[in-house]
Amino acid sequence: MSLPTYTFTCSGCSLQSLFVPYGIAYRYKLPDGSDIEAKIANGWCTACDAAGKMQPHLTPDSLQEKFVKLKNQFAAQPKPGFFNSLFGKRLSDEEYWSLYSVNKELERIPKLQELVGNRAVPARCLTCGSHSVEKFSLTEYGSEGPVPLPFAHPNCGGTLLIEEAGRWMSGPQPPVFLELHDSKRVERT
Repeated sequence: MSLPTYTFTCSGCSLQSLFVPYGIAYRYKLPDGSDIEAKIANGWCTACDAAGKMQPHLTPDSLQEKFVKLKNQFAAQPKPGFFNSLFGKRLSDEEYWSLYSVNKELERIPKLQELVGNRAVPARCLTCGSHSVEKFSLTEYGSEGPVPLPFAHPNCGGTLLIEEAGRWMSGPQPPVFLELHDSKRVERT
Protein backbone atom coordinates (compact mmCIF):
# COMPACT_ATOMS: atom_id res chain seq x y z
CA MET A 1 0.00 0.00 0.00
CA SER A 2 1.32 3.46 -0.89
CA LEU A 3 1.26 5.98 1.99
CA PRO A 4 2.36 9.63 2.13
CA THR A 5 5.56 10.86 3.79
CA TYR A 6 6.07 14.42 5.03
CA THR A 7 8.88 16.96 5.11
CA PHE A 8 9.18 19.50 7.91
CA THR A 9 11.13 22.72 7.45
CA CYS A 10 11.53 25.73 9.74
CA SER A 11 11.47 29.38 8.67
CA GLY A 12 13.72 30.38 11.58
CA CYS A 13 16.57 27.86 11.30
CA SER A 14 18.03 25.26 8.94
CA LEU A 15 15.81 22.39 10.14
CA GLN A 16 14.73 19.91 7.47
CA SER A 17 13.24 16.63 8.61
CA LEU A 18 11.52 13.72 6.87
CA PHE A 19 8.69 11.92 8.68
CA VAL A 20 7.24 8.54 7.72
CA PRO A 21 4.16 8.27 9.95
CA TYR A 22 3.24 4.64 9.31
CA GLY A 23 4.56 1.13 9.51
CA ILE A 24 4.68 0.01 13.14
CA ALA A 25 1.80 -1.28 15.23
CA TYR A 26 2.13 -0.42 18.92
CA ARG A 27 0.46 -2.56 21.59
CA TYR A 28 0.14 -2.63 25.37
CA LYS A 29 0.79 -5.92 27.14
CA LEU A 30 -1.87 -6.63 29.79
CA PRO A 31 -1.17 -8.38 33.13
CA ASP A 32 -3.03 -11.51 31.96
CA GLY A 33 -0.62 -11.89 29.01
CA SER A 34 -3.02 -10.65 26.34
CA ASP A 35 -2.48 -7.34 24.56
CA ILE A 36 -4.47 -4.41 23.19
CA GLU A 37 -3.83 -1.81 20.53
CA ALA A 38 -2.05 1.35 21.67
CA LYS A 39 -3.56 4.35 19.90
CA ILE A 40 -0.46 6.35 19.03
CA ALA A 41 -0.49 9.99 17.91
CA ASN A 42 1.83 12.04 15.75
CA GLY A 43 3.67 14.83 17.51
CA TRP A 44 6.67 17.13 17.61
CA CYS A 45 9.34 16.24 20.16
CA THR A 46 11.44 19.13 21.43
CA ALA A 47 14.22 16.81 22.64
CA CYS A 48 14.50 15.01 19.27
CA ASP A 49 13.78 18.25 17.37
CA ALA A 50 11.71 16.18 14.97
CA ALA A 51 8.27 14.80 14.25
CA GLY A 52 7.64 11.34 15.62
CA LYS A 53 5.24 8.95 17.25
CA MET A 54 3.96 9.82 20.70
CA GLN A 55 1.99 8.10 23.38
CA PRO A 56 -0.95 10.42 24.14
CA HIS A 57 -1.80 11.72 27.61
CA LEU A 58 -4.02 9.18 29.40
CA THR A 59 -6.08 9.78 32.54
CA PRO A 60 -8.92 7.78 34.11
CA ASP A 61 -11.31 10.70 33.52
CA SER A 62 -10.41 11.15 29.84
CA LEU A 63 -10.79 7.40 29.22
CA GLN A 64 -14.17 7.32 30.98
CA GLU A 65 -15.33 10.36 29.01
CA LYS A 66 -14.31 8.71 25.74
CA PHE A 67 -16.02 5.45 26.77
CA VAL A 68 -19.34 7.22 27.54
CA LYS A 69 -19.16 9.17 24.26
CA LEU A 70 -18.57 5.95 22.27
CA LYS A 71 -21.39 4.13 24.10
CA ASN A 72 -23.78 6.91 23.10
CA GLN A 73 -22.47 6.82 19.54
CA PHE A 74 -22.89 3.03 19.42
CA ALA A 75 -26.46 3.27 20.75
CA ALA A 76 -27.36 5.83 18.06
CA GLN A 77 -26.00 3.79 15.14
CA PRO A 78 -28.28 1.56 13.06
CA LYS A 79 -27.83 -2.13 13.80
CA PRO A 80 -28.23 -5.11 11.50
CA GLY A 81 -30.96 -7.46 12.52
CA PHE A 82 -33.34 -10.15 11.41
CA PHE A 83 -36.35 -7.85 10.99
CA ASN A 84 -34.37 -5.16 9.20
CA SER A 85 -33.10 -7.70 6.69
CA LEU A 86 -36.65 -9.05 6.15
CA PHE A 87 -37.86 -5.60 5.19
CA GLY A 88 -34.96 -4.81 2.90
CA LYS A 89 -33.12 -2.47 5.30
CA ARG A 90 -29.47 -3.40 5.07
CA LEU A 91 -26.48 -1.51 6.40
CA SER A 92 -24.02 0.03 3.99
CA ASP A 93 -20.34 -0.97 4.09
CA GLU A 94 -19.56 2.33 5.85
CA GLU A 95 -22.24 1.70 8.49
CA TYR A 96 -20.91 -1.83 9.13
CA TRP A 97 -17.33 -0.55 9.39
CA SER A 98 -18.34 2.27 11.74
CA LEU A 99 -20.32 -0.13 13.94
CA TYR A 100 -17.39 -2.57 14.02
CA SER A 101 -14.83 0.18 14.82
CA VAL A 102 -16.88 1.66 17.66
CA ASN A 103 -17.56 -1.79 19.09
CA LYS A 104 -13.82 -2.71 19.03
CA GLU A 105 -12.97 0.56 20.80
CA LEU A 106 -15.68 -0.13 23.42
CA GLU A 107 -13.95 -3.46 24.10
CA ARG A 108 -10.48 -1.85 24.24
CA ILE A 109 -11.13 1.10 26.56
CA PRO A 110 -12.08 -0.89 29.72
CA LYS A 111 -8.88 -2.94 29.34
CA LEU A 112 -6.86 0.26 28.97
CA GLN A 113 -8.67 1.76 31.99
CA GLU A 114 -7.64 -1.27 34.03
CA LEU A 115 -4.04 -0.90 32.86
CA VAL A 116 -3.92 2.85 33.59
CA GLY A 117 -5.63 2.47 36.98
CA ASN A 118 -5.80 5.68 39.00
CA ARG A 119 -2.73 7.34 37.54
CA ALA A 120 -2.29 9.96 34.86
CA VAL A 121 0.10 8.89 32.14
CA PRO A 122 1.74 11.94 30.54
CA ALA A 123 2.22 12.24 26.79
CA ARG A 124 5.71 11.19 25.71
CA CYS A 125 7.88 10.70 22.65
CA LEU A 126 8.28 7.03 21.72
CA THR A 127 11.77 7.66 20.32
CA CYS A 128 13.46 9.29 23.33
CA GLY A 129 10.86 9.18 26.14
CA SER A 130 10.70 12.99 26.55
CA HIS A 131 7.49 14.53 27.87
CA SER A 132 8.14 17.71 25.87
CA VAL A 133 5.86 16.87 22.92
CA GLU A 134 3.23 18.73 20.93
CA LYS A 135 0.51 16.62 19.29
CA PHE A 136 -0.66 17.33 15.73
CA SER A 137 -2.91 15.58 13.23
CA LEU A 138 -1.72 14.78 9.72
CA THR A 139 -5.28 14.68 8.33
CA GLU A 140 -5.22 18.50 8.14
CA TYR A 141 -2.32 18.57 5.68
CA GLY A 142 -2.52 17.58 2.04
CA SER A 143 -0.29 18.04 -0.94
CA GLU A 144 -1.11 21.72 -1.58
CA GLY A 145 2.34 22.92 -0.60
CA PRO A 146 4.01 23.90 2.66
CA VAL A 147 1.45 24.53 5.42
CA PRO A 148 2.37 25.96 8.85
CA LEU A 149 1.80 23.84 11.95
CA PRO A 150 -0.37 25.43 14.67
CA PHE A 151 2.64 25.91 16.97
CA ALA A 152 6.09 27.47 16.63
CA HIS A 153 9.31 25.48 16.36
CA PRO A 154 10.15 24.94 20.07
CA ASN A 155 13.92 25.21 19.58
CA CYS A 156 14.08 28.52 17.67
CA GLY A 157 10.56 30.04 17.59
CA GLY A 158 10.33 29.89 13.79
CA THR A 159 7.34 28.67 11.81
CA LEU A 160 7.29 24.91 11.24
CA LEU A 161 6.06 24.04 7.76
CA ILE A 162 4.78 20.62 6.72
CA GLU A 163 4.56 19.36 3.16
CA GLU A 164 3.78 16.01 1.60
CA ALA A 165 7.08 14.62 0.30
CA GLY A 166 6.06 11.62 -1.74
CA ARG A 167 4.79 8.13 -1.20
CA TRP A 168 6.17 5.15 0.68
CA MET A 169 5.39 1.48 0.27
CA SER A 170 4.85 -0.47 3.48
CA GLY A 171 4.25 -4.08 4.32
CA PRO A 172 3.07 -5.49 7.64
CA GLN A 173 5.45 -5.06 10.56
CA PRO A 174 5.59 -7.00 13.84
CA PRO A 175 4.09 -5.10 16.78
CA VAL A 176 6.12 -3.14 19.31
CA PHE A 177 4.97 -3.54 22.92
CA LEU A 178 4.98 -0.50 25.22
CA GLU A 179 4.87 -0.05 28.98
CA LEU A 180 2.82 2.84 30.34
CA HIS A 181 5.12 3.87 33.16
CA ASP A 182 8.25 4.60 31.16
CA SER A 183 7.28 4.25 27.49
CA LYS A 184 10.17 1.89 26.80
CA ARG A 185 9.80 -0.62 24.03
CA VAL A 186 9.64 -3.90 25.89
CA GLU A 187 9.86 -6.56 23.23
CA ARG A 188 9.41 -7.09 19.54
CA THR A 189 7.93 -10.40 18.41
